[in-house]
Amino acid sequence: MSGIINWGKENVPIYTSNQPPLFFYLIAAIGKSFGYKEVPLHLLESIFSLLAIIYFYKLCNILIPRFSLLATALLAFNPAFLVNQNTMVDIPILSLSIIFIFLLVKNNSNSNIKNHFFAATILSAGLLIKYSLLPLYLILAISILNNWSIKQTPALTLPFLTITAWSIFNIYEFNSIHIIGRSNNIVLSSFTVHKLITYTVTLGSIATFSLFILAQHLRKENFKNIITIQLPIILLSTLYGISNKLNYKTPAFILWVSFLFVGSTLLFHVFKTLSDKSFHKNRIIIFTWFFTMALFIILFAPFISTRHVLLAIPPLIILVFQSLEHIEARTLFFTLICTVTLGFLLGMSDWAYSSFYRCASNKIAANLPKRSTIWTVGHWGWRWYSAQSGMKFYDEETSKPMVNDFFVYPLNVPLQPVSKNIILQEVGSIYQSPTWVTFFTTAKNASFYRTDISNVPWSFTVKPVDTVKVFRVISIK
Repeated sequence: MSGIINWGKENVPIYTSNQPPLFFYLIAAIGKSFGYKEVPLHLLESIFSLLAIIYFYKLCNILIPRFSLLATALLAFNPAFLVNQNTMVDIPILSLSIIFIFLLVKNNSNSNIKNHFFAATILSAGLLIKYSLLPLYLILAISILNNWSIKQTPALTLPFLTITAWSIFNIYEFNSIHIIGRSNNIVLSSFTVHKLITYTVTLGSIATFSLFILAQHLRKENFKNIITIQLPIILLSTLYGISNKLNYKTPAFILWVSFLFVGSTLLFHVFKTLSDKSFHKNRIIIFTWFFTMALFIILFAPFISTRHVLLAIPPLIILVFQSLEHIEARTLFFTLICTVTLGFLLGMSDWAYSSFYRCASNKIAANLPKRSTIWTVGHWGWRWYSAQSGMKFYDEETSKPMVNDFFVYPLNVPLQPVSKNIILQEVGSIYQSPTWVTFFTTAKNASFYRTDISNVPWSFTVKPVDTVKVFRVISIK
């Protein structure tokens, strides 16, 4: 955790970031065994993706057996699930959270102390990957205390002991406790309202299964709810967004309002089901899963992203199916087609987004003089691909470029600072012309990976993905 990383403008120790390192150890093991290449690293992520799909299907077979296959398809083809299968930690913790809930729900059907202990073990491992699973401890505690016996003590205490041991190790290594070193937001502060609205917009952009709800919600008998409850919320949220740099003069504004309507409709419907008299034990677990995960992200995540909202998608899918007594076959079919289509379009677009940086770095490295030193500036996927092409990561404090070296950086990626003493001359550039694949885009401001109240997670574009500039060092002061 004391190792040095540079994800922004300066070198900082790893413990300043949010994640514990368990998944990073897995990446290191794969990299050591098979090389730090895309295929083996993505195969590691694919294992967790497969686990998420398998155990979500098993969970749905218990809770919504009539719709288990369809519900699983709606998760597997969800755009957030497809696009976020990279080397980040969110798909792994999503799969672990699904397995965790499956064990608890299975335990309700067939009481077994081992299931509680297995669930506690899964949760403990998940907490060493990312703290976003902390809300699940509340569900574990409630489930155990409802059927308390002294034999349940190991399951109840295991996650707590895991975090305690991890914190003691933190103190030994860097004299601080990692889990409490994060900045906390004050409930109902302006920034939390900011993230609540952004969360709702992001949810609406990926929750294609909410078409079930919209099909019922837009009937005449529900118009009163739309006018008296949702319309004021949407208007106030829109005004708040405009006051925070949301541009209402662009086509993306229509998408923003549409996503806000879809997201708020889904949330309104789910909370409305709390009054349902058939709100049995398993349904309480699923609702608590959704609510605590969403609340934790809104309160404590430094920003909102589709991968954060994805953690609440599985319980929302189940809650939607549980709440609807009758769903027309054509609505089911239309929803599935929309989910697959949007997932495919955004998945292909995101592949083109990353592929541009791969191809650009290889092409630039191949066209520059073979023995020249090429310094790369920029983060995200570009940093990975440029390093694979043999470029050196530039650090203002430690790097020593020479005259006739080259600097390469993309325009739409965060850049680390370059010393003002280095005089550069542009010698070339490379860009990718837009195609039908990039028309649906996740690349604009990388908003699919970091959404702000002033933009939308995905949108439409006829502009190039990015432009990569090439410079030569002509002098150093």
